[in-house]
Amino acid sequence: MNTLWRALDVRPDEVRAVVLTFCYVALAVAGFLLAKPIRNGLFLAEYGAYSLVYAYIAVPLVLTAALPLYEAVSARVGRRAGVTGSLLFFGLNVLAFWWGFRRPGGAESLSGVFYVWVNCFGVVVPVQAWSFASSVFDARQARRLFGVIGSGASAGAIIGGLLARELARRIGTVNLLLVLAAIIFLAAVVVNLAWAERKRTPQTAARRPPLSLGDAITVVRRSRYLTALALMVFIVAIVTQWTQFQFSLVASARWVGNPDRLTRLFGTFNLAMGVVAFVIQITATGPALRRYGVGATVLLLPIALFSGSLLTLIWPLFWAVGLTNAFDQGLRFSIDKATFELLYLPLPSHVKSGVKGAIDVLVSRLGDGVGGLLLGLATQGFAFGMVDVPGLGLGLRGLAAACAVACGVWMLLALTLRRGYVSAITDSLQQYRLDIERAAAASMDRSASTVLATAFDSGDPDAILYVLKAYAQSGRRPPLEAVRPLLTHDVAAVRARALAALRAAPDLTIRAEAERLLHDPDIEVRTEALLWLADHAKVDPLVQIDALGDFEDFSIRASIVALYSRPGRYQNLEAARILLAAMANEKGSQGRRARVEAAMLLGRLSGDEGAELADLASLVADDDPEVAAAAVAAAARASRLDLVAAVASCLANDAIRRAAHDALTAFGPPALPSLEQIVDAIATPAVVRREIPDVVARIGTDEGARFLVDHLLETDVTLRLRFIGALATLRARHPEIAVDRGAIEMVLMAEVMGHYRSYQILGTLTSPLQSTDPVAVALETSMRYEVERIFRLMAIRWPRFDVESAYVGVMAQDARVRANALEFLEAVLKPQVRTLVLPLLDPQVTREERVRLANQVLGTRVDTHEDAVLALLASTDPWLRSCGAYAIGALGLTRLAPELDRLADDPDPLLRETVAHARARLAGEESAVAEPLEPPIVDAPHLHQAWASSADEMGVG
Repeated sequence: MNTLWRALDVRPDEVRAVVLTFCYVALAVAGFLLAKPIRNGLFLAEYGAYSLVYAYIAVPLVLTAALPLYEAVSARVGRRAGVTGSLLFFGLNVLAFWWGFRRPGGAESLSGVFYVWVNCFGVVVPVQAWSFASSVFDARQARRLFGVIGSGASAGAIIGGLLARELARRIGTVNLLLVLAAIIFLAAVVVNLAWAERKRTPQTAARRPPLSLGDAITVVRRSRYLTALALMVFIVAIVTQWTQFQFSLVASARWVGNPDRLTRLFGTFNLAMGVVAFVIQITATGPALRRYGVGATVLLLPIALFSGSLLTLIWPLFWAVGLTNAFDQGLRFSIDKATFELLYLPLPSHVKSGVKGAIDVLVSRLGDGVGGLLLGLATQGFAFGMVDVPGLGLGLRGLAAACAVACGVWMLLALTLRRGYVSAITDSLQQYRLDIERAAAASMDRSASTVLATAFDSGDPDAILYVLKAYAQSGRRPPLEAVRPLLTHDVAAVRARALAALRAAPDLTIRAEAERLLHDPDIEVRTEALLWLADHAKVDPLVQIDALGDFEDFSIRASIVALYSRPGRYQNLEAARILLAAMANEKGSQGRRARVEAAMLLGRLSGDEGAELADLASLVADDDPEVAAAAVAAAARASRLDLVAAVASCLANDAIRRAAHDALTAFGPPALPSLEQIVDAIATPAVVRREIPDVVARIGTDEGARFLVDHLLETDVTLRLRFIGALATLRARHPEIAVDRGAIEMVLMAEVMGHYRSYQILGTLTSPLQSTDPVAVALETSMRYEVERIFRLMAIRWPRFDVESAYVGVMAQDARVRANALEFLEAVLKPQVRTLVLPLLDPQVTREERVRLANQVLGTRVDTHEDAVLALLASTDPWLRSCGAYAIGALGLTRLAPELDRLADDPDPLLRETVAHARARLAGEESAVAEPLEPPIVDAPHLHQAWASSADEMGVG
């Protein structure tokens, strides 16, 4: 049995749900396809084929009246009770029909009502079954399992056809209704068992209530994809109805007035088509969906019916009509039905159930009604009492021609859906991404506001200054409503810092407060107020100083330097130089404000004039973060390219990293040669090198793109991630900039192969190590970064697709979102890429399966612990080499002790310390065993829930 499930690609944890869902679908379809021959035999024997048009029109009218009532009851009692109750209701109906048909003259009065009832039953019950299947399995599972589950429909067709064929002759058509009632009651039992299994399925996302019928119709109207899907369902209803009518027409012509013979005919046909559909379902549906996707399988049925209609048009004979109906039933209950269910899977769960009901029930039955009306007008018309509406008198050829035209429209809509399916998945992923980003931002703002409010309420000035400083360093805008009250705080430093935050925000509503603070007793507060007015109220500082008359010290000197530096009658560069040099050389915290003002003044001057007045480089290297930040901004404003290296060194300082980023970006393309020299210099600190790619991305230009592409294979894995992310950012911001796609694909394949190699190593090492062991943790963390690099490279290679949202989806906790993300990648990636990438991302592929695939892809194996450790030691990343060294000690691999000797003098301090630890472990020192060294993540960027591609998002500052 296990071999059978493996052959069908069913996982052990899915077996019970698959079996129960299979049985539920089989019983639903068996009931309908047993009812159909009974319906056809009784109706055609009583009224003839041309009277079917009245039944076709009556069905949507009845459903329109009944469905709102069913929806209201289900909303009150719940979906489970609603489905079970409807099945019990239908079963009791069948018993009532059986009793009615057995009465004298019952067949004459009930056959028309029963025909309409069967059609309503055939709408509600199979749709309920497939809706249940869609709610249990996600898009990736559906690709694998809907072929197996859909074979339940084929099995149901076999059961229904076999019962109709064998029992109609033995017990009669009417008594078959008792068998039908038994099947319906059994379906009610199975669905309750299946529902209990569904409840055991973990639900990772909060459930939202399903849409009402009115809201579902609104959603369909507003979505181009759903509108096209609804139109296709409408056309399908008409085509299949007309196809079945042609079969009823030729059948009733052969066996007029013989209900048992007609029932046997339709039962035999259903049996044969059930067998065909079952074989197709088991052997072809799953592989076709996995290999070709819905884009191809959605076209199979319209092409087949188009071909059958052409045959009937040429040879209007029984066999041609029968073949066309064989195409219809053989494919509709196998590949086409599974495809249709997949078309709904990109929709959110709360939207899908409502929309699916609106389309599958209302739109399909509306198609039946319109099709019946058109069919009557195309054939013999209608007779309403004394009023006759003549028809066109079309025969088999005319109907076949009309069906061929409708199939052409069907194929056009299928092609539209083929493109819209990917767009629908993209939209769902984008919506999910936006939702989590909004939630994260809201949570962050609420948390920040809470922290600030708590600090403010506590009255602790140190806590308030810490929060305000954190906002300034991160570059994020603080909650202004929490900062404004700080302008009246008792501590001058808090008032000054709050005013600086509101100036940077900017908050333009505090002009009156800024003017009031010009009279503050603290000079720093007065200076901040003057700066706010100068920046946002366009007030001349000299005029304001003259009007107030109480400014002193550096504020007056700064104003005088600004005046003396301007060309004109007051220009005096010598005096400006003396004053500015004095300000720039003031020491300590008391002179901090003077140095800040000196730096800001130098930024307002040209490079040559600034160089003559004071040494800006010394201010860039100032120990005070505020002074250095003002100096690096001044260097960029004055276009001092000679200071690019000095400004870049500030990237190592957390307090001024944001300012250094902004300054280097402001230098623009002329700074790129200097930045490349800094990256290539061996002496450049790693933290500085890792920040430069984001600067290059913000600068943009073709030269910047070439710079980034040239460094995509950096040996430092964190730096490589930064370069890949920066190139993705540049491409997103400047899609007009071309990159070498061949080079990107080469790097992508290198990353993919490296990820497969990591699985080989992990698969070999985790057997002797626990999952919490430092080596296992380090390897898994490294592999998460490998996945991020793979996605960033795919985003560069395929920029017109939203690969960023797919990354968010793959990392989501919600299984359905992950499945949609994988489905999206399946549709947009090149075959040779998706064949390698998707198994690495699909959570339904086990680690063991990935290791086996890695052995096939790489052509080599990592069979022993020594092989795995040597692979780690061969890495160019010091962190992974440290993992290898640690594993030598943890696993007691004494044969690899010479490798530790080779690494003992490595320049990397972490690696040297890990080697010493491993040697101690091999020597059996208890202290080493008791306190193992855990290789940390060295300066690696955080994996974000949202796609972090810009400099702001990559942790800058």
